[in-house]
Amino acid sequence: MTCVWWPLGALPQGTPTLGIGGPAADFLTTFSTISVTGQVSCGGVGSEVSISCSAVSVAAALAGESWSASVPLTLGANMLHISACQNAIAKDVFVTRAEQVVAGSPQKLFLLWTPEANQAVKQIARETLTIKLSKKELETFAERVRDGVLAILAGRFPIGTIELVDSSGPDVHTVRMIGAKGGGVFGQTPVYDCGNLSHEGLSEVWVGSYEESMRNLPLWTPMLMSDSVGDRTEDISQALARGAAHEIGHGLGMVGGAPSATCGWMNGCDDLHDCESFQATYGSLVNRFEKGGYIMDPGDTTLRPWRIALPLGRAHSRRPSAFSPFDQAYLALLAGGAVP
Repeated sequence: MTCVWWPLGALPQGTPTLGIGGPAADFLTTFSTISVTGQVSCGGVGSEVSISCSAVSVAAALAGESWSASVPLTLGANMLHISACQNAIAKDVFVTRAEQVVAGSPQKLFLLWTPEANQAVKQIARETLTIKLSKKELETFAERVRDGVLAILAGRFPIGTIELVDSSGPDVHTVRMIGAKGGGVFGQTPVYDCGNLSHEGLSEVWVGSYEESMRNLPLWTPMLMSDSVGDRTEDISQALARGAAHEIGHGLGMVGGAPSATCGWMNGCDDLHDCESFQATYGSLVNRFEKGGYIMDPGDTTLRPWRIALPLGRAHSRRPSAFSPFDQAYLALLAGGAVP
């Protein structure tokens, strides 16, 4: 058997190549057609490029080595299969066509802290730190956590999609930080609003459940009794801000379930969450699940270190959970209308 080696980055003359200029991977649009572009080199073989989607096949227009086509989309999932050079080379791109979303303004958010939630925050400090804080120090601790949650929450949403306000109202989504606990529930959102048709909403973050869970400190490694007050302030702020962002996400319509359900084109599962099985099915074509690395991942798959933004431990910089790229695109739709 003879092996032929080519210089790094080089291909033998005549090797077909197919490049995709757009759309980006796992693209979200509300339009019924999408422009698909790229480059092709077939090395002397016919340079035709075709794109199939559902039962439709479209021949691309060629201009030298560039190609383009307008492809019709069905509502929901669309797998674009792009083939070239007499089917010698092919690539797939996953595109989702969303229902029409009414263009809006940034969603106003108000965090309402109850006295019971403040007490739960203080109790976490009492139970999870070796150092003992005075009554005044505990008040300061709770105040810094409240400030931290607001600052962190503001950074979890794409720019221009939310606005933090200091009171509730008819166009405000209110997040009640309460002392409720039990059953491993960290929060809830009674109304799932696909498309955020009503800008007035309500979510709850059960601060008492965080206090109850954090009593079992080994579950929350790398948190330790020997941590500094500053570490614990940041830990709790990150956990509560992530919980608030998750519940707000539900209130704004993330993430719809079965295709026949409301907002089913989102392909969520596990009670309106990012879907592990969907990720497994489409692999590298999508990027929607990370075991807690994404804010809308299910609670039962979210590891505790992700909740405090330290999945790799204290020796590393914090890496907070984020909305998946797909969920960020949906938030952008809500704030600014259709994505081209």
